[in-house]
This record gives sequence, C-alpha cells and structure tokens, in this order.
Amino acid sequence: MTIAEAAHEHAATPQTWEAALSNFYTWVIAGSATMFGFVLAFAFRPIRLSAATEEGATVPAPNEHGAPHSHISAISAVFAIGVLAAAALMPGQARAHEGHDHGAEPELPAGAQNAAPRRLPNGDVFLPKASQRLLHVRTIVAERQKTRRARELIGTVVPDPSFFGQVQAPMDGRIELAKRGISHVGERVKAGEVLAFLAPSIPIADLGTMQQLRAEVAGKLKIAEQKLARLKRIATVVAQKEIDDTRTELEALREQQSVLQSKDAELMPLKAPVDGVTSVANVRAGQVVTTRETLFEIVDPDRLWIEAISGAEHTDPDISNAYAIDLDNHSLKLTLVGRAPSLRQQAQPLQFRIDEPHEGLTINSAVKVLIQQGAPVEGVVLPAAAVVRAANGMARVWAKEGPQLFRPLPVRVAPLDGENVLVLDGVPEGERIVTDGAELINQVR
Repeated sequence: MTIAEAAHEHAATPQTWEAALSNFYTWVIAGSATMFGFVLAFAFRPIRLSAATEEGATVPAPNEHGAPHSHISAISAVFAIGVLAAAALMPGQARAHEGHDHGAEPELPAGAQNAAPRRLPNGDVFLPKASQRLLHVRTIVAERQKTRRARELIGTVVPDPSFFGQVQAPMDGRIELAKRGISHVGERVKAGEVLAFLAPSIPIADLGTMQQLRAEVAGKLKIAEQKLARLKRIATVVAQKEIDDTRTELEALREQQSVLQSKDAELMPLKAPVDGVTSVANVRAGQVVTTRETLFEIVDPDRLWIEAISGAEHTDPDISNAYAIDLDNHSLKLTLVGRAPSLRQQAQPLQFRIDEPHEGLTINSAVKVLIQQGAPVEGVVLPAAAVVRAANGMARVWAKEGPQLFRPLPVRVAPLDGENVLVLDGVPEGERIVTDGAELINQVR
C-alpha cells in the first residue's frame, strides 16, 4: 500500500510569559538556579580577597564601580535569569499537580496515534489503526468492468409441480389410524405409503335403499339356488344349457350380494402420491371429512421453484442470469423455466428453478428476484455491505485516503446479484474502497 505523506505537521505551541509564570516548575528551576548562584558567590569570595592581600594590591572602595565580588554575584544573577528565561520558553510538556487545571489540551492532529475515532469538519473520518482492527475494516481496489445490470421483481416460493402431491378425501367419511399412526408435518414419506385410513360414511336414506337392494338380491339368490338344485336332480331329462344358465345367474347374484354388503367395516387407505416431506396434515383420529377436502400435502424440499411477476418494462426475453434474495438475505441462483404466454392481472408470470435451495426456505414465502437483462454497462462491482446511507438518504461508500483517514464518496448504484451491487458512478478506478466495516465507519460522529 502506497502511503501519502502526512498533510498536517506538528506545529509547536507558542508560549507566553503568563503561562510560564503560572507554571510550578518554572519557579522551582528559578529558585534552584538563584541558590546555586549565591553559593558560588560566597564560596569563592575568601580566595580572591586573600590572593589580593598577598600581592599588595589595593582593594577598591565600596562606592566605586562595584565590590570586589560584585562580578561573581552578577554572573550568578545572569545565570539565574537565563535559566528562568529558558524554562519560560520551553514547550509545555510538564504535567500539572493533581487537582490543578492548566487549560484545555490542544487538539491532536489527524495522524496522531493516540487520538479517538472522530468525524472531521470536512466530513472525513479519522479512525486509528487499533479501531480499524477492532471493527475488522477491510478494503479492495476498485476496478471497472462490464456486466449486465439487474432488475427487481416480486416472487413467491412454490413447489415443483412434478414433485408435489395432494391427498384428498374421495368421499365423505371418518379418519382412522394407520398401523404407524397418522402422518404428521415434517415427516418424510415414500410414494405409496399409507398416511391414514378413511372409513366411508353413508347417508340414512342411502342406507335404506341399500338394505332394500340387499334383501331383494338375497331372495333372488335363494330362488336361483333352489332352481339349480332341482335341475341337477333331473339332469337326465333337461337340457344342459338350462343348468348352465341357472348356474351363471346364481354366480351373478352372489357377486351382487357381496357388493351390497355393509361398508361399515371397510377402510379406504390414503396413500402418498410422491416422495417427499409432509407439509400439510389437516387430519385427526376420528375426524369426519367431506369429499374433495385436502388432507395431506407432500412436497420435496430439494426441488422448489419461484414464480415471479414481470411488468411490461421487463418483457425482454433475453435473461442472462437470475437470482433470488429471501427474507434472511440469502442469495439463490435461479434458472429460467418458462414464461406464461398470457397476462395475469396485467403482468406476465415467470417461473424459475432454484438450483441450490437451503433448509430455511419455505413455500409461499416472498422473495426478491433479480434478473439481468439488456446490454452490458460499465461500472465497479462492490459487495452490498460496502454501500451505506448518508444522513440525507443518499447512497455512498467510504474510500481510504490514508492509513487512518477515510473519505465518503456519493455513488449511484444498481442491483446486481443480491450479494454485490454495481456502482455506475462516483468511484474512480484504483480507489481503495471499504468493503467490510463501512456501516460502522458511517456511524462515527
């Protein structure tokens, strides 16, 4: 990564005499220097006086240009004043005593390592390296490429018609338990497996009619049996054809009697039409159901479709790619199955097959469908998480200007495939764009 030189320099804070005189350490240094000067003056005074007496020199009077030791005291005073001035002009690095306040701290420059994350007056965000690692900030270099922009449709998850089945009651009756019990929701079943039994119920009027028919058939059957018995006794004097006809009539009456027998003990099995998982089970033991009532629905969760509604602006038959975004923001790759030749509520239905459905996908749930159509356009492909909203509601991304400086860029985006978006304008090629942590940077104030 190429790092530009810092735009701000560390400027020295100007010092004033008021600040220097209010500093505790200034007086400590000045006092120490003054004491050191007095010690030097009194320490060397006897040596210089004795040396002058031995040489026979005349000691100047006190009222002349100074005492014999005045130059030593002057040197000490000058030394003390110099130390005081140097201490007064030193940069303010000293710390105040506990309970003392020496004024507000000067504002740290944008590149200071120990500064907190903050929004700068020009809208940029200063974010130290420690905060970047904490927020897991990641960037990529923007590259322009050609791709087809996507259009949004409203879709619904539907089962694959070839792997979806319904079990309905063929007649009125009462639900009876199977050996393994009644199939419940979420249970995986095989085609032909018995889900429950149906005991048909017959109305009272039909029961009277059936009883009359059974009595009539029973009488005819008894007469036919007696007739066949007589013919067998005189078989030598009657034609064989008459005996055969009577035997055939007797067999027909017996079959009719078996059909008209009571159906109370007969149970009709309700079987699964396809392999899959039970998605609907509207039955209970002993429940009375009516004809054509849906009792079970079997669906294969690995074979799901999406039905989308396309408006007049989406009638372009050329669909290169299609994606679906569910309620959990999962991106699903779709394959176009077909489109209806007629309109439904002034819209054209489109059907797509989900290539890899996941377990959390439910039937009849709403999804957002993205279809890529039209001529290719040029733009920058970025993850959807890189685009955030400004305070005015406009879309923008964050560009990394320096090691710890981020600048917002207003952009114009278009949907692409659910996970990525196409930035049509606002991001220069080669710019380093934040892809992970952009929402957190956007919240820095």
